[in-house]
Amino acid sequence: AQKLAPSVRRIERALPEMLRAMNDQHGLEANRAMLDQLTALATELESGAAEGLYRFGATRAYGELVRLRLDAIKETRIPHHSTFASFLARRFEPALRTCASLEERQASLSTKIARFAELLRTRVDVEMESQNFEELRQMADRQLMQLRLQQTVEGLSIAAITYYVSSVLHLLFEGAHAWGLHVDA
Repeated sequence: AQKLAPSVRRIERALPEMLRAMNDQHGLEANRAMLDQLTALATELESGAAEGLYRFGATRAYGELVRLRLDAIKETRIPHHSTFASFLARRFEPALRTCASLEERQASLSTKIARFAELLRTRVDVEMESQNFEELRQMADRQLMQLRLQQTVEGLSIAAITYYVSSVLHLLFEGAHAWGLHVDA
Protein backbone atom coordinates (compact mmCIF):
# COMPACT_ATOMS: atom_id res chain seq x y z
CA ALA A 1 0.00 0.00 0.00
CA GLN A 2 2.85 2.40 0.81
CA LYS A 3 4.53 1.62 -2.50
CA LEU A 4 1.35 2.10 -4.57
CA ALA A 5 -0.10 5.10 -2.72
CA PRO A 6 2.03 7.80 -4.45
CA SER A 7 1.01 6.51 -7.88
CA VAL A 8 -2.68 6.41 -6.91
CA ARG A 9 -2.45 9.90 -5.42
CA ARG A 10 -0.83 11.24 -8.61
CA ILE A 11 -3.54 9.64 -10.77
CA GLU A 12 -6.23 11.06 -8.46
CA ARG A 13 -4.79 14.54 -9.03
CA ALA A 14 -4.21 14.12 -12.77
CA LEU A 15 -7.71 12.88 -13.61
CA PRO A 16 -9.64 16.04 -12.60
CA GLU A 17 -7.06 18.18 -14.42
CA MET A 18 -7.59 16.13 -17.56
CA LEU A 19 -11.36 16.48 -17.22
CA ARG A 20 -11.02 20.26 -17.01
CA ALA A 21 -8.67 20.24 -19.99
CA MET A 22 -11.21 18.21 -21.96
CA ASN A 23 -13.60 21.17 -21.86
CA ASP A 24 -10.92 23.52 -23.20
CA GLN A 25 -9.48 21.31 -25.91
CA HIS A 26 -11.26 20.63 -29.16
CA GLY A 27 -10.28 18.82 -32.29
CA LEU A 28 -9.54 15.27 -33.18
CA GLU A 29 -5.80 15.43 -32.53
CA ALA A 30 -6.21 17.08 -29.10
CA ASN A 31 -8.74 14.43 -28.07
CA ARG A 32 -6.53 11.63 -29.35
CA ALA A 33 -3.58 13.02 -27.40
CA MET A 34 -5.76 13.20 -24.29
CA LEU A 35 -6.94 9.63 -24.89
CA ASP A 36 -3.30 8.56 -25.07
CA GLN A 37 -2.59 10.29 -21.72
CA LEU A 38 -5.65 8.65 -20.20
CA THR A 39 -4.56 5.26 -21.50
CA ALA A 40 -1.17 5.76 -19.87
CA LEU A 41 -2.86 6.60 -16.55
CA ALA A 42 -5.14 3.58 -16.86
CA THR A 43 -2.18 1.33 -17.64
CA GLU A 44 -0.28 2.62 -14.61
CA LEU A 45 -3.31 2.18 -12.37
CA GLU A 46 -4.14 -1.30 -13.61
CA SER A 47 -0.55 -2.50 -13.36
CA GLY A 48 -0.45 -1.25 -9.75
CA ALA A 49 -3.80 -2.90 -9.03
CA ALA A 50 -2.57 -6.16 -10.52
CA GLU A 51 0.63 -5.89 -8.51
CA GLY A 52 -1.27 -5.27 -5.26
CA LEU A 53 -4.17 -7.65 -5.90
CA TYR A 54 -2.46 -10.71 -4.45
CA ARG A 55 -0.95 -8.84 -1.50
CA PHE A 56 -4.20 -7.06 -0.61
CA GLY A 57 -6.09 -10.34 -0.81
CA ALA A 58 -3.48 -12.00 1.38
CA THR A 59 -3.66 -9.09 3.84
CA ARG A 60 -7.45 -9.46 4.14
CA ALA A 61 -7.10 -13.20 4.66
CA TYR A 62 -4.36 -12.73 7.24
CA GLY A 63 -6.42 -10.09 9.08
CA GLU A 64 -9.40 -12.42 9.20
CA LEU A 65 -7.19 -15.26 10.40
CA VAL A 66 -5.79 -13.07 13.21
CA ARG A 67 -9.32 -12.05 14.26
CA LEU A 68 -10.47 -15.66 14.29
CA ARG A 69 -7.47 -16.74 16.37
CA LEU A 70 -8.00 -13.91 18.84
CA ASP A 71 -11.66 -14.90 19.15
CA ALA A 72 -10.64 -18.55 19.59
CA ILE A 73 -8.31 -17.91 22.53
CA LYS A 74 -11.07 -16.04 24.39
CA GLU A 75 -8.65 -13.94 26.33
CA THR A 76 -9.80 -12.17 29.47
CA ARG A 77 -8.67 -8.76 30.48
CA ILE A 78 -6.18 -8.48 33.32
CA PRO A 79 -6.45 -5.21 35.25
CA HIS A 80 -3.86 -2.60 34.28
CA HIS A 81 -2.80 -4.61 31.19
CA SER A 82 -4.07 -4.46 27.65
CA THR A 83 -5.28 -7.52 25.81
CA PHE A 84 -3.72 -8.90 22.65
CA ALA A 85 -6.88 -7.91 20.80
CA SER A 86 -6.71 -4.28 21.90
CA PHE A 87 -2.97 -4.13 21.27
CA LEU A 88 -3.41 -5.50 17.73
CA ALA A 89 -6.47 -3.33 17.13
CA ARG A 90 -4.38 -0.21 17.71
CA ARG A 91 -1.51 -1.36 15.50
CA PHE A 92 -2.82 -3.97 13.09
CA GLU A 93 -6.27 -2.64 12.13
CA PRO A 94 -4.98 0.70 10.73
CA ALA A 95 -2.69 -1.22 8.39
CA LEU A 96 -5.58 -3.41 7.25
CA ARG A 97 -7.78 -0.34 6.71
CA THR A 98 -4.99 1.37 4.74
CA CYS A 99 -4.74 -1.60 2.40
CA ALA A 100 -8.54 -1.79 2.00
CA SER A 101 -8.75 1.95 1.43
CA LEU A 102 -6.10 1.90 -1.26
CA GLU A 103 -7.79 -1.03 -2.96
CA GLU A 104 -11.11 0.88 -2.94
CA ARG A 105 -9.41 3.99 -4.32
CA GLN A 106 -7.91 1.93 -7.13
CA ALA A 107 -11.30 0.44 -7.98
CA SER A 108 -12.96 3.85 -7.89
CA LEU A 109 -10.27 5.39 -10.09
CA SER A 110 -10.56 2.52 -12.52
CA THR A 111 -14.30 3.18 -12.87
CA LYS A 112 -13.74 6.92 -13.29
CA ILE A 113 -11.05 6.39 -15.91
CA ALA A 114 -13.31 3.99 -17.81
CA ARG A 115 -16.13 6.58 -17.86
CA PHE A 116 -13.73 9.35 -18.89
CA ALA A 117 -12.30 7.15 -21.65
CA GLU A 118 -15.82 6.45 -22.89
CA LEU A 119 -16.55 10.20 -22.97
CA LEU A 120 -13.37 10.84 -24.92
CA ARG A 121 -14.08 7.99 -27.32
CA THR A 122 -17.53 9.44 -27.90
CA ARG A 123 -16.04 12.88 -28.63
CA VAL A 124 -13.50 11.35 -31.02
CA ASP A 125 -16.27 9.35 -32.74
CA VAL A 126 -18.47 12.44 -33.11
CA GLU A 127 -15.59 14.47 -34.53
CA MET A 128 -14.66 11.67 -36.92
CA GLU A 129 -18.29 11.43 -38.05
CA SER A 130 -18.31 15.18 -38.59
CA GLN A 131 -15.14 14.95 -40.67
CA ASN A 132 -16.56 12.01 -42.62
CA PHE A 133 -19.75 13.98 -43.27
CA GLU A 134 -17.72 16.92 -44.55
CA GLU A 135 -15.67 14.64 -46.81
CA LEU A 136 -18.85 13.00 -48.13
CA ARG A 137 -20.37 16.42 -48.79
CA GLN A 138 -17.24 17.47 -50.69
CA MET A 139 -17.33 14.22 -52.66
CA ALA A 140 -20.99 14.85 -53.52
CA ASP A 141 -20.12 18.38 -54.68
CA ARG A 142 -17.33 16.99 -56.87
CA GLN A 143 -19.66 14.33 -58.27
CA LEU A 144 -22.26 16.99 -59.09
CA MET A 145 -19.59 19.10 -60.80
CA GLN A 146 -18.42 16.05 -62.79
CA LEU A 147 -22.03 15.29 -63.79
CA ARG A 148 -22.52 18.84 -65.03
CA LEU A 149 -19.25 18.65 -66.96
CA GLN A 150 -20.29 15.31 -68.44
CA GLN A 151 -23.68 16.74 -69.47
CA THR A 152 -21.94 19.72 -71.08
CA VAL A 153 -19.56 17.43 -72.98
CA GLU A 154 -22.50 15.26 -74.09
CA GLY A 155 -24.39 18.34 -75.28
CA LEU A 156 -21.36 19.55 -77.23
CA SER A 157 -20.86 16.06 -78.66
CA ILE A 158 -24.48 15.94 -79.83
CA ALA A 159 -24.09 19.37 -81.44
CA ALA A 160 -20.84 18.31 -83.15
CA ILE A 161 -22.31 15.01 -84.38
CA THR A 162 -25.44 16.80 -85.61
CA TYR A 163 -23.30 19.34 -87.47
CA TYR A 164 -21.17 16.54 -88.98
CA VAL A 165 -24.23 14.47 -90.04
CA SER A 166 -25.92 17.53 -91.54
CA SER A 167 -22.70 18.40 -93.43
CA VAL A 168 -22.49 14.84 -94.80
CA LEU A 169 -26.16 14.93 -95.82
CA HIS A 170 -25.64 18.32 -97.46
CA LEU A 171 -22.75 16.91 -99.50
CA LEU A 172 -24.80 13.83 -100.45
CA PHE A 173 -27.72 15.97 -101.59
CA GLU A 174 -25.39 18.20 -103.61
CA GLY A 175 -23.89 15.07 -105.16
CA ALA A 176 -27.37 13.82 -105.99
CA HIS A 177 -27.69 16.79 -108.44
CA ALA A 178 -24.71 15.39 -110.29
CA TRP A 179 -26.58 12.11 -110.85
CA GLY A 180 -29.59 13.86 -112.09
CA LEU A 181 -31.75 13.83 -108.98
CA HIS A 182 -33.46 17.06 -108.13
CA VAL A 183 -33.04 17.35 -104.34
CA ASP A 184 -32.77 20.71 -102.65
CA ALA A 185 -29.57 20.48 -100.62
